[in-house]
Amino acid sequence: MSGLVALLLAAASGCAADAAQPEAPPSAVSSAGAAEATAPPLPELASRLQEHVAAVWPRTSRIWPGADFTRHVLLVSDGRGAWAVDKDGKREVPLADLAKGGVTVPPNEGGFGAVTWDGRRGIIVRPARTAGVDPTGFDTADVAGRTFGLATHEQFHTYVQQDKKGGWVWESLRALEEKAEGGEDTRAQHYPTRTEPRMYRAMVYNSLLAAYKEPAERRKHLAAAAHWQRTWAAKYPDEAKAQPMLDALEGSARYFESMAVAMALVEDPDDPAQVRGRLTGTLKPLRAVNKNFEPYAVGASALFTADAMGLNARQALVEEPVTPQDVVLKGVVPAAQSMPPDVKRGIEESAAASDRKLAPDIEPFVAGMNDKSKWILLAPLSAAISTLGGSGFYTTDEVPLTIVPKARLHFRLRGGNLDIDGVTVAEVPMEGQIYFGTPLDPRDRTVSLKGRTLTLTSPSLKGTFTVTSKTDEGQRFLYAQEP
Repeated sequence: MSGLVALLLAAASGCAADAAQPEAPPSAVSSAGAAEATAPPLPELASRLQEHVAAVWPRTSRIWPGADFTRHVLLVSDGRGAWAVDKDGKREVPLADLAKGGVTVPPNEGGFGAVTWDGRRGIIVRPARTAGVDPTGFDTADVAGRTFGLATHEQFHTYVQQDKKGGWVWESLRALEEKAEGGEDTRAQHYPTRTEPRMYRAMVYNSLLAAYKEPAERRKHLAAAAHWQRTWAAKYPDEAKAQPMLDALEGSARYFESMAVAMALVEDPDDPAQVRGRLTGTLKPLRAVNKNFEPYAVGASALFTADAMGLNARQALVEEPVTPQDVVLKGVVPAAQSMPPDVKRGIEESAAASDRKLAPDIEPFVAGMNDKSKWILLAPLSAAISTLGGSGFYTTDEVPLTIVPKARLHFRLRGGNLDIDGVTVAEVPMEGQIYFGTPLDPRDRTVSLKGRTLTLTSPSLKGTFTVTSKTDEGQRFLYAQEP
């Protein structure tokens, strides 16, 4: 065990690693070669978003009691222009007015942030330029639908599940968070991929989805879901200890988002049959590996099924430390199942493809983190001024932390700023807080340390700021300082 890993493991004991939130909720792996939809010009995108907002946000309390977005505002900006959208209309907003109002445009595509605008709650989103095809059907294949879904999903977290200080309004989430302590990171997928637990979780989702779509066979599908849930929990207890928190948190938000998007895309958002028809017609089974996507899909499908069964799962999630699947599977007797060959094959093939794609990012990073000739740069999460972008969350045996390949993150630091754009980083719990760490080669011409001033000049890692240097077990750590 290297000095770095020993140090980090000691520092991480008892610390939660789920510190940073991604720019957008994850989707399943896009179909190979599938065409991507391109974002329309910003004024046209704002018009489409306004139609969705007008149709749905005055009705959100029907999706989830207490979640009333009637007066909320959506700011959308590509960094060159901006529009404010609400149920009554849209208007162009000069970027200077955003700045005067204390609103920062997210620097990365898919970035977002809670805002107060004209005295109203809201969110600002920097839309993606393209939208790929999601084979599970959870994400629409157009930028307007994706942007509306993101804005709705993230406001559910901010204004329904959390308080103004970021604490939990739902005591159930607080209790689940405490129960998760000591379990595996709830998001990070192991590299190289371990396929068996991903197959089990995919089948929990697939069985719950089938129970929703096929009411005549619901009892059979619920028994299958109970089998896969029990098998996964028995074989992978560390995952099962930590996962319920995310299944409840993200599953409920994804349900809220999916219902809102479905309402926006049907002719009559007040017609439950049309909304159900949209969902049953678009949602598909999961046959690709994506641990990060599982809690969204499992939790949402369980809530769809609970609605179909007449169960008040929404109230249970707020009041009790349970997952959506706990509610629908209560009292269900598991029935033994065989793994469907298409699911097994799809997950194995997608895992192999994922590992090949990740190797150029993760393997040099792991080697660098364990190389005592390298410096380890640590930038504090508390100084980040953007949401985290990247290509997912992973972990390895050699560096048992949450690793984010191709990370995009920006920091305001003492002495200057740091821009990370496409560099692999790890979430590092140290000294009571979370840092983002990445190795630096002191021999690289793009790395210069003069006194306490570190200057980085590569396109993917650049900035000048103050650091504190510490050496532990032969490895040098450079701690960036908050302003």
